[in-house]
Amino acid sequence: MDRLDREHLIALAGEREGPCVSIYQPADPPGREALAGPIRFKNLLDEAEDRLVARGMKRPDAHELLREAWALHGDAGFHRAPGLSLALFAAPGFFEYYRVPVDAPELVAVSERFHLAPLFPLLTGDGRFFVLALSQNQVKLFEGDRHALREVELDAKVAKSLAEWKKYDEDVESLQFHTRTDNPISAGERSGIFYGSGSGADKDVKDDILQWFKQLEDAVEAKIRGERSPLVLAGVEYLLPLYRQASGYGRILDEVITGNQENTPPAELRKRAWELVEPHFADEERAAREAYAIQAGRGTGINRLGEVLRAAHDGRVDTLFVKLGAQRWGAYDAVKRKAADRALAAGEDPRPGERDLLDLAATQTLLMGGTVFVVDDVPGGGELAAVVRY
Repeated sequence: MDRLDREHLIALAGEREGPCVSIYQPADPPGREALAGPIRFKNLLDEAEDRLVARGMKRPDAHELLREAWALHGDAGFHRAPGLSLALFAAPGFFEYYRVPVDAPELVAVSERFHLAPLFPLLTGDGRFFVLALSQNQVKLFEGDRHALREVELDAKVAKSLAEWKKYDEDVESLQFHTRTDNPISAGERSGIFYGSGSGADKDVKDDILQWFKQLEDAVEAKIRGERSPLVLAGVEYLLPLYRQASGYGRILDEVITGNQENTPPAELRKRAWELVEPHFADEERAAREAYAIQAGRGTGINRLGEVLRAAHDGRVDTLFVKLGAQRWGAYDAVKRKAADRALAAGEDPRPGERDLLDLAATQTLLMGGTVFVVDDVPGGGELAAVVRY
């Protein structure tokens, strides 16, 4: 399936007709036997069917709900995804799956909504970032994390070189790709956007580049719209400020990777980009922890599940820390604003109508525009802690 971004995650978090099945399968470690992945996947599907039956669904109906997932079981290509975990979601009339660069737990959850907590690291510190490699001859957009870098395909109709752009420059209206219309280049801009010495020919080339970058920005923005992940610019030094001028993306890093990157291996580009973005991720989490410490000192930081759930539903949670791997199953009554939670005994399945309330708190925080950190050590030592807006 397509790359899982913030918009997809928010869509998955919405209410839908249940039961909702969430299946997570960790990436196979290097050297794992070729048959291990399919066997593990079959076991997870069997477990999901058993849980649906335990909720009162007939076995044939449970199998039908997972029909598209069972079809994938026999697809050899489906199981070849080095370094990526599987996140699969099924509900009546709904089926999606994603390969994601997170260390997901092996997990089956069946409840009234999809279980999304294992995916929240995609949105915060351990981090996703983007790299835009620019040269006059080619443009490539990458999505990365601390482990890997993957190319994100841009719209095929977008000019990916300056020569391709200039070929159509005399009649932009005839282009099959679109040009941004809310920020056109005026005659005044054409004559005055560049500074310093240089011939008129140099200025014309720079003007062509800026026009090209403005239409390229539309294609890039279409891929990262709604994201909060940092974007690293990489390329010949004089191109980078021109793209920054054309772009409206608010999280372009000041730090850049300079030099022609056309022949740079992705592993090397990831390494250099990670060196730039890792301190920003660490700074964001550090600042959030300091904010919680200040609120806790004033008695306004909250770490009780019921209180956090109420604040999350009210849109008051700015930042939420959730303990990695922790679960508290139960129910939250949004009308009465009361939570009833419990820890599952070993081998016990959730009861019908229950869901993981830590996941609910994280999902609701995300839906209301907050930030979620899934961490090993929650401030205060509990399972969750929230920095509130008011």
